[in-house]
Amino acid sequence: MITKILIIEHDSNDMELIEQELKKGKVNFIVEIVHTKKEYEKAIHNFKPDIILSNYTFPSFDGPSAFKIKEKLVPQTPFIFVSKSIGEGNAIELIKNGVTDFVLKESLSSLSLKVNRALQQAKRAKSNALLKQSEEKKTQELFQNEAKFRSFFENSMDGLLLTVTDGEILAANPAACEIFQMTEEEIINSGRFGLVDNTDPQLKILLEERQRTGRVKGEITFIHKDGSRFPGELTSVMFKDVNGEERTSMIIRDITERRETEQKLVITSNELQQALNDLNIILDSSLNVICSFDDEGRFVHVNSASEYIWGYKPQELIGKKYMDLVFQGDAEITTKTDADIRSGESVTMFENRYNHKNGSVVPMLWSAKWDDKYKLSYCIGTDATEKKNLEKAFEVERRRFMDLYLQAPSCMGILKGPNHVFEMANPFYLRLIDKKNIIGKTVKEVLPELEAQGIFKFLDTVYQTGETFSANEMLVKFDFDGNGKLVDTYLNFIYQAHRNIDGDIDGILFFAIDATEQVLSRKKIRESKKSYRELIENLPVATYSCDAKGRIMIYNKAAVALWGRKPEIGKDLWFGLWKIYSLDGNPIPLKSCPMAVVLKEGKAVIGEEIIIERSNGDKLNVLPYIVPIFDSSGLTTGAINMLMDITGIKNAEMALKESEKKYRQIVETAQEGMWLIDENNKTTFVNSKMGEILEYTREEMMDKEIYSFMNEKGKQIVDKLLLLRKEKYSLQSRFKFISKNGKEIWTNVAANPIFDETGIYKGSLAMVTDITDRKRAEEKLEQQNLELIKTNSELDRFVYSVSHDLRSPLTSVLGLISFIEEESQETDTLEHIKMIRNSINRLDKFIKNILSYSRNKRTGLEVKKIPLQKTIIDIVDSLHSMEEAKGIHFEIDIQEKDSFYSDSLRFNTILENLISNAVKYHKKNRTDSYIKITGKSDYKKLQLSILDNGIGIDLAHHNKIFDMFFRLSGKTEGSGIGLYIVKETVEKLQGSIQVESELATGTTFNITLKNLKP
Repeated sequence: MITKILIIEHDSNDMELIEQELKKGKVNFIVEIVHTKKEYEKAIHNFKPDIILSNYTFPSFDGPSAFKIKEKLVPQTPFIFVSKSIGEGNAIELIKNGVTDFVLKESLSSLSLKVNRALQQAKRAKSNALLKQSEEKKTQELFQNEAKFRSFFENSMDGLLLTVTDGEILAANPAACEIFQMTEEEIINSGRFGLVDNTDPQLKILLEERQRTGRVKGEITFIHKDGSRFPGELTSVMFKDVNGEERTSMIIRDITERRETEQKLVITSNELQQALNDLNIILDSSLNVICSFDDEGRFVHVNSASEYIWGYKPQELIGKKYMDLVFQGDAEITTKTDADIRSGESVTMFENRYNHKNGSVVPMLWSAKWDDKYKLSYCIGTDATEKKNLEKAFEVERRRFMDLYLQAPSCMGILKGPNHVFEMANPFYLRLIDKKNIIGKTVKEVLPELEAQGIFKFLDTVYQTGETFSANEMLVKFDFDGNGKLVDTYLNFIYQAHRNIDGDIDGILFFAIDATEQVLSRKKIRESKKSYRELIENLPVATYSCDAKGRIMIYNKAAVALWGRKPEIGKDLWFGLWKIYSLDGNPIPLKSCPMAVVLKEGKAVIGEEIIIERSNGDKLNVLPYIVPIFDSSGLTTGAINMLMDITGIKNAEMALKESEKKYRQIVETAQEGMWLIDENNKTTFVNSKMGEILEYTREEMMDKEIYSFMNEKGKQIVDKLLLLRKEKYSLQSRFKFISKNGKEIWTNVAANPIFDETGIYKGSLAMVTDITDRKRAEEKLEQQNLELIKTNSELDRFVYSVSHDLRSPLTSVLGLISFIEEESQETDTLEHIKMIRNSINRLDKFIKNILSYSRNKRTGLEVKKIPLQKTIIDIVDSLHSMEEAKGIHFEIDIQEKDSFYSDSLRFNTILENLISNAVKYHKKNRTDSYIKITGKSDYKKLQLSILDNGIGIDLAHHNKIFDMFFRLSGKTEGSGIGLYIVKETVEKLQGSIQVESELATGTTFNITLKNLKP
């Protein structure tokens, strides 16, 4: 048999796929395709389809309209939607209205099955209709044709009795015998009144009606053979047979099951009502806004989710237009989408923004449908804030994936095939095994030492069975150097089957973390527990724990201070240390105390304020933060409590309330002017001080625009700032106002915008301070600063010039001294010359320091790459010639992870000063004197330490040694400017310097300099 299929579809590609799928399902069919409403109605009349397949949307009309036309013209014809997507709500509504089924275009494999099933259902419906027509026809012919009547009589599923008017039964069909559980003879002998419960009041009513009208239909109680009673439906008709004798036919149906069904239906109705009530509860429990609004756009129903998504309770929104909540920028697209919905188009993924009650904006995702019958729109809205964040995060995470793989702090990769060939391996794994160029090689080639350790067996098992293998802190030995010497390594790793798109295993994913350090540090962790206990002990908040019976097990010093005494561990109960009251002063029973509740119910109690009374009678307000402790089976084994003493806060709150009484007095007596303007920039309030500043009375300023008190330039500035203020920005700026007498008044203005509960700008409150005198003083100070800068610049140039010129005669004097030393043999003369040389050297050193200071102040940075190791060695070598350097051992350890860039001259100045100081201040008679210079550079900074075991610096002087001209008394004859220049230079290089030192133990200078790499 050929099936005629009418298809409503405009996409030719989809049409081909539909036909292909029908052929796959071996549906014998002919097809007619239509694109418009007119073609569709014509095809229904002329083509007379057995089934209709329809898309949901078309360019000219839509699927629901096509279904309504079908229902009107051919209601019995099956109708299936074949579409890309149909919202869940739309699908349920269409099924209720009679749509046969749905098939998604991405899942066409079920199409032929659903078509065949729909055709079979239609065929059965048609057959049942024909059968019903046949039965009705038989009933009408029953009394016309006795042969036909007998056939119907014998085969009817209903009980049939043929009686005379006096109650005598002439015949009973098999169905009647089955109903009464009697033979036909027993039924005839019982008579009509022997089968009926004669006490049933309905019997008399039915007999009277039949006598009056000749026919009757109703329900009465019948009697089985065993005497049991059952409800039955009786249809009785009086007629005359072919001989003209009056007869009665009775059709009897046992309606016991129907009564039971009706009772079940009542129960079901009650359950449905309960389900409806539950549904309302569920709606109010939904995290999504579920609402409806009428054709004027006013809310008719809103669930409680509106309060925590928009800040409005449902009762605040009922009757209010939803467009009042829509963000202004989305008003146009929302209005257009609403029009589309009302035209019959269902919306499942519409986004817009709503204004929250607190003024924020909430992104929303909507699905909606218009009910034309009830003139209501039904909508479900989801807070899309998290979705928006996820969408942004998704793209970021996708871009980061390869970075994660390449830079992940764990080993990962893929092995392909049964021989376990490396297909991928991240850099962390390559560092772990200390290998390169392993891609394309087998594990056995790269790491042959693993075979004897059974690793290959694990890999084979995972590849063959697909079962994941994992191990924690497993000992694996690697031959890093290829010399047979195995190195112990502890690994946490996972081997997991890798499957292709068909689900077949084609390799192994591996993940590994080097846990060697973790295993070796266990001992340190155990030691740290002691430190952790000490940390708890010294927490400033009262903290204690107790077991399941309330006995105190651990407590800290703060808890002892709160209790007023130390408890006995494992013996004292927490409730024995104080009395507990509610905030209204009533004692709290023990079983209702927060700790008792936590121990009993296993639920945390967080921040429920109570009052405790200590043994000395003091009462304190505290906030308990109690968390239960569970064992592995989930039983409560105790609890931890942190008690925060908020007595001081409570006292402060009371004091604050008292201070509020003085608020109005403060406003009037404030030293600042207070100025309140409305949304139109008109004055609504000023205090006395404001009038005093501008020399106006309050009455003169009220209702005046703020522009009335400033010049044109001031008005332009205010216009710009008011735009910012209306966007919820606070304002703080200087303004020049014009007083009543025309004077210019400079002020500091701090203003905050005021908004109503819907976020509408209503005006601003400003605090105005007269700074006219200060402004004039600032202008004068600015002029003085310019003059001072000029003076400092000239002084700096003078210092540099003088210092530079002084060095020339000093050099000449040193030359003359050298001649005298060579020619003179007199001991006193040589001694005096030595003293002169030392003095000149100190003077020369001082002049050099002045030059360094001047150069550091007046020249910019000249950044270049500094070879740290070479530079430091050169400086140390230059200082070896110092007399004090004899016998000092120098250690240099510099790690240059990244090249270091800075100002070379300034860098040398820092090191020369610090190292030369370390040389000068070493212990003279010590044989193990040393100076250690360590450093490490990376792309961000250089960390440098200069450490010696010299005489050290008293802790009392640490905060003074960087001051200009500070010298330690009784030490060497320094100028006191060296360390000052060091600190100034370090700060010029964007760094910092700290000193660590004690007398007689040595000194360490720690310097951090920014890497100025371009």
